[in-house]
Amino acid sequence: MERAAIDVKRTKDLVLSKDGAAFDTKTGRTYRLNPSGEIALRLLQEGLPEDEVVGRLAAHFAQRTAVVAAATEAFVDQLRRYLP
Repeated sequence: MERAAIDVKRTKDLVLSKDGAAFDTKTGRTYRLNPSGEIALRLLQEGLPEDEVVGRLAAHFAQRTAVVAAATEAFVDQLRRYLP
């Protein structure tokens, strides 16, 4: 079963600070992101598909694509849960 793409409009409700915090302008909640999460979120906000995000993260961090894909999938699942 193919997963639905993340809602780009909803990700844009998150404002990233320089220190890794993401403020949700819709709910008022704040989330802490690690460096890879920050990059992934910025790429998702640009509208890149998840597989492109995986490719860019794998290249940036010099990691195996399969490892990055699993971590990115988990991150996107969390976004879906916290950004209804």
